[in-house]
Amino acid sequence: MALTLLLLLSLLGAPVRAQLSVFQSVLEYYRAAVNIPPGAASDTSVFQKEYDFVVVGAGSGGSVVANRLSEVPDWSILLLEAGKEEILLTDIPLLVSYILATDYNWGYKTQPQPGMCLSMEKQRCNWHRGKGMGGTSIINYMVYSRGSKRDFDNWERLGNPGWSYEDVLPYFRKSENINIPQLRDSPYHGTGGYLNVDKAHWATPLGKLFINALKDRGYPLRDTNNPNPIGVYPVLSTTVDGARLSASKAFIRPVRARRNLFVGKEARVTRILIDSKTNKTFGVEFVKNRRIYVVRAKKEVILSAGSLNSPQLLMLSGIGPRDHLEDLGIPVISDLKVGYNLQDHVSMAGLAFQVNDSITIVESRYFGPQYFLDYMLNGNGPYTMPGGAEAVAFTRTKYNNDTDQPDMELVMGPGSFMGDTGGSLRQSFNIREDVFNKIYGSRMGQDGFGIVPILLQPKSRGRVKLKSRNPFHWPLLYPNYFSDPRDVQVLVEGLKQVQTKKYINFKCNVNSCILIAIYCFKKGYC
Repeated sequence: MALTLLLLLSLLGAPVRAQLSVFQSVLEYYRAAVNIPPGAASDTSVFQKEYDFVVVGAGSGGSVVANRLSEVPDWSILLLEAGKEEILLTDIPLLVSYILATDYNWGYKTQPQPGMCLSMEKQRCNWHRGKGMGGTSIINYMVYSRGSKRDFDNWERLGNPGWSYEDVLPYFRKSENINIPQLRDSPYHGTGGYLNVDKAHWATPLGKLFINALKDRGYPLRDTNNPNPIGVYPVLSTTVDGARLSASKAFIRPVRARRNLFVGKEARVTRILIDSKTNKTFGVEFVKNRRIYVVRAKKEVILSAGSLNSPQLLMLSGIGPRDHLEDLGIPVISDLKVGYNLQDHVSMAGLAFQVNDSITIVESRYFGPQYFLDYMLNGNGPYTMPGGAEAVAFTRTKYNNDTDQPDMELVMGPGSFMGDTGGSLRQSFNIREDVFNKIYGSRMGQDGFGIVPILLQPKSRGRVKLKSRNPFHWPLLYPNYFSDPRDVQVLVEGLKQVQTKKYINFKCNVNSCILIAIYCFKKGYC
């Protein structure tokens, strides 16, 4: 613990790359000191030739599936994960931006495209995806948000029986352990499940001011996990005792003693094995410790490698667009539009509002040992903030005629790029230094909060493609942000909701509002 404190405190005042290097050193120290953290599932090194089920990916989907399948004692389940086991430092909610710079993140970047990522290095946005036990749940911002009733009902109407809101709600409740007294009797939450849902054990005055401002504009104070989430509420997070609760910690560690559940860590699946004559899947090929393994599945292979790696694996295995696969020399088993219809909820994270009280998260302020000790000993303090998010609102813009489904999300955090004195936040966004310095440089270290508008119903569609037939090459990501002009129009309305007194009137001692987004758009940086 003492070494951890010394190393983390040494980050203060160092250059960005040096800070991230020190943080990576701390990660490696813990890996060397503790190969298998207490409570983690054992790493399988000797594999059977056949299992009933093979689950690819131990993220938010795969962890739950492996947990549920292993409830049947006569079934054998192999769970394969490309990344490592989590460690202590991945648990600290406020340090998300530092975790993003480590190998717990695949490190994907988008391909340069016109009209997007213009303020990023080489015009490429970072696309964060988790690589480790828990998947992206070990690097995300931990906000617990299910979506609206209308989302699920629309999926069912598209031809997916069993996906209506009424069908999925019992499973949300079954999986959940709501740890907020006001919500324990809610018909939309459950207790006794594997996934603990809580609030941060620390707050600033700004969260209540944000909530009151939205209430003044007619938005109800409402748990945003209701069937109609339009309203405002403090952020609910997948945390326990002030620490991150990943999908692996929630769903795999509690059942690690089941004799029919086997977990292969740092096992990179390279191909799904499919019989070209019958089109039936019969197993997987993967690499672990530089050795190639082939295991068969008696019942099913369940692909839960995420929205980017799942299509990559399908195409590597011969399922995908014929012209694309043939160009790469991959035998086509099924000509399907795999990799198309890629959707992402693009956001604008540059808004910063300066305040004249020392009440916000300025990174250098919280490197004092008292904050680490409060977190480590009591599970309290600013380090329990889920990535710095404090309150969330779901709203409608003028382009939305549906009174039950929001098209805009506003996430309020008691910090901003002005408080990014360590540099990890700007690096996580891949922002060019010249752009960052021009907008924020003169105000670095000053107090301010941020509100991030997020597009909830994007119209633009992107695509995942293969770079080559080599499974170790990253996929090529073409998100096509703003290719549909309606997305720009809706996001601009979100910016107006944040900036205009017509929508939000902050009754606090705000010194000035830095209209960074407007400047950024006018100058062509964003």
